Amino acid sequence: KPNIYLSTLVLSPLCRGKGATKKAYDYLFNTLYPTHEVYTRTWSTNIAHIKILDYFNFTHALVKPNDRGEGIDTIYFYKGAND
Repeated sequence: KPNIYLSTLVLSPLCRGKGATKKAYDYLFNTLYPTHEVYTRTWSTNIAHIKILDYFNFTHALVKPNDRGEGIDTIYFYKGAND
């Protein structure tokens, strides 16, 4: 089954907090790749991104403890095409 892995999502500080990430994910799911599974990752302290992933019903797939330093885990997420 086709899938997408988003390694890094970077926004200009001027764009943060204005819905740009939600719009990008929405475009990805509904226009570009509506039938693909999507995987991504973030660090455990990136609460803003985790909230967006929860909003889009991503599943926590794997946690790598202290992967980004002491007390900072890498969290991998998954979203099926029909989730």
